[in-house]
Amino acid sequence: MTYLLCQIWFCLLIAALLGVVLGWWLRARRCEAEITDILRRQRDALRLRDNRIEELRAAQEGPAPTPSPAKTSAAAKPKAKPGNKAAAAKATPKAKPATRTASKPAKAADKPTVLLDKAPAKPDDLKQISGVGPKLEQLLNSLGVYQFAQVAKFTKKDIAWIDQHLGSFKGRIERDGWVKQAKVLAKA
Repeated sequence: MTYLLCQIWFCLLIAALLGVVLGWWLRARRCEAEITDILRRQRDALRLRDNRIEELRAAQEGPAPTPSPAKTSAAAKPKAKPGNKAAAAKATPKAKPATRTASKPAKAADKPTVLLDKAPAKPDDLKQISGVGPKLEQLLNSLGVYQFAQVAKFTKKDIAWIDQHLGSFKGRIERDGWVKQAKVLAKA
């Protein structure tokens, strides 16, 4: 047996080295696949978490009901005694003229021309834009934004109008750079 080992020691050494290299290569491939899978699951979990946070914020900061002027004036009007007309005249609040503030939505005439009235046959997946989740995509679709080409054509005036209608998502268009992203996605 010793004689045989002395004769083939070189072949045994090559076989051992080949086994080590092959084992190392197979282990590296398996680890790479596991790392890729872990990273994919983490990205999915972060995306779900971000969408859930957006939903919770939207639920918390939903549109506040605005009382109608008729109800407000009736509720604010103190009741005066029937015999005291002078006190009743003082107690009646004067109606202020309606003024448009930044918090109120703009008129339909101010609506950007980029927005569509009907959904196209094949709308783009707006969730590909960073910062747009399912909830925000639905909101954009309800405003008339369905395609990357529309977002790519947004002007400052369009962004301001859409921001007024985004509720808790206000400011996302400029902060996340939707216009730049949409230009790239529209070309693809």
